[in-house]
Amino acid sequence: MKTVKTELKKVLLVTNMPSLYQVEFFDAINNNKKDFEIEVVYTRLQSAGRVGPILPIKGHKHIFLKEIRIKDHWYFNTGIMDFFKRIDTADLVIFGQYASITMQLGMYYCRLKKKKWVFW
Repeated sequence: MKTVKTELKKVLLVTNMPSLYQVEFFDAINNNKKDFEIEVVYTRLQSAGRVGPILPIKGHKHIFLKEIRIKDHWYFNTGIMDFFKRIDTADLVIFGQYASITMQLGMYYCRLKKKKWVFW
């Protein structure tokens, strides 16, 4: 089987909120990367019903999309056009879930723009 080398310059990771294991994982990827940049898009700061401190994030590039909470776990992110611009500049987009409207729109946008993406 022939191995094909793909050059990734920017990987965009999209997930709902920072959790301890994800923050540490993204930090480790960022600290050990060689030829590519990662950026994480968090669609919310904290989930409804979750208690506890909000984790400080210092080890990887990230943004939080502004959230309009409709009810409990139903929410919509404003700034969707900025999110789409970040997708435009990525070589690969990795989605961490599909329940959020924002992530579903992101997947459709990737499909329309013929962007490489994967669900993780």
